[in-house]
Amino acid sequence: MSLKVLKFGGTSVGTVESISLLKGIVEHEAQTDDIIVVVSALGGLTDRLIATADMAKGRDEAYLAEVTAMQKRHHDMIDAIVAPHRQESLKQYIDAQFADLSDLYSTIYNEQRASLETMAAVVSFGELLSSNLTANIIEGAVWKDSREFIKTETRHSRFTICEDLTAQLLHDAFLSVPHITVCPGFISSDCHDGHVTNLGRGGSDFTAAILAAELGAEALEIWTDVDGFMTADPRIIAEAHTIVDMSYSDAMELCNYGAKVIYPPTLYPVCQKKIPIYVKNTFHASHCGTRIVNKIAALPSSRLSFCGLSSMKEISVLSIKGPEMQGVYGLHRRIASCLLEKGVEILFMDSSDDSISLIVRDAACADAVGYLHDEFQNAVRNGRLHPIGARSGLATVTLVGSIADSYDILRERISAVLARAEVNPILYHLGSEHNSITLVVEKPQVQTALNVLHREFL
Repeated sequence: MSLKVLKFGGTSVGTVESISLLKGIVEHEAQTDDIIVVVSALGGLTDRLIATADMAKGRDEAYLAEVTAMQKRHHDMIDAIVAPHRQESLKQYIDAQFADLSDLYSTIYNEQRASLETMAAVVSFGELLSSNLTANIIEGAVWKDSREFIKTETRHSRFTICEDLTAQLLHDAFLSVPHITVCPGFISSDCHDGHVTNLGRGGSDFTAAILAAELGAEALEIWTDVDGFMTADPRIIAEAHTIVDMSYSDAMELCNYGAKVIYPPTLYPVCQKKIPIYVKNTFHASHCGTRIVNKIAALPSSRLSFCGLSSMKEISVLSIKGPEMQGVYGLHRRIASCLLEKGVEILFMDSSDDSISLIVRDAACADAVGYLHDEFQNAVRNGRLHPIGARSGLATVTLVGSIADSYDILRERISAVLARAEVNPILYHLGSEHNSITLVVEKPQVQTALNVLHREFL
């Protein structure tokens, strides 16, 4: 039998109905393949775990009721979906986990603080609970603990995968692959002392991708609550439709610039091994969804080929200008190093002879301006650079697809179409792979820009 890795998000394990659908999908696919199931926490639970920690940190004793409510939710799910002969032992496991979680919250309450390591432990309970519940509803399923083979180390206050160690431990753990395995997504452990870590929000997708790549899966299936990637957000564009086939690079661009279908790092491990990804809807399993592969058939060269639009709000543009920019040694490198070392994500950077524009999120804008001011205060003082400028409350709109050598023509066409709709982009950015063009616009103009571009190109 070949191997498939199936990842189910929080909405797919959030209710009795959805987890019943999950069970049916897994058992159907297990008729022909060995299956590894990776699950997220019950829908909304991770946010609730974090909010409860905040309550405990603020000495709000209502956190105790929150713990009780979360525990009851899992008990109710067991009563509704798990076979009677398995319920008691599973409830004992659930109760033991909540006892440990309560101890963590008590420590947070007493100390009025929660370290990075403590919060990683707190949020780990969601996937531990959901994966054990899932393993108990699928006949013959074997549960494996991802913390035993997904290893990380801490860099710049972030948990980063230890690739070689993780690969070795994974192969050891799956020397003999069970017919159906269930693993918790998202969670991991430190490669040095074994304390609980995680792969960040969306990390369950990443867990599944690592498993698929290292174990040579035939396919990675991401099961969610939408019919795959759409040409645009259907909540904004009524005419949006499913993208049936797309490339890894196009999927990456859509995710990097606002599409929330899958976690962007998911694409790297499977792309390297050329393992196809299928994005499918748990609640509409008969729909074909989206297939993501290395390359898709090209249209005739006379046609521009686009697959989708994505957007992001709460965006800021930082401007670095000056009469003697060329005289500031290593300007681009210093900008990037300064911000990345401080943990500020640069969405993209554009430059001309006399200016550099940095696009960051609004939440990071003030810090970014401060860091750059400190870095370049001498250049500002001697007049080579002007003080750092910033403009917030903006948005991006990204058109993804084949641009190749048509950028100038495309930009003119986009400008003309948007001008008729009275949308005036602040700047344009051509993606590094030449498969996307991003516009920065005023936030109130996003919906108009998306509608106009979707109608014109998609």
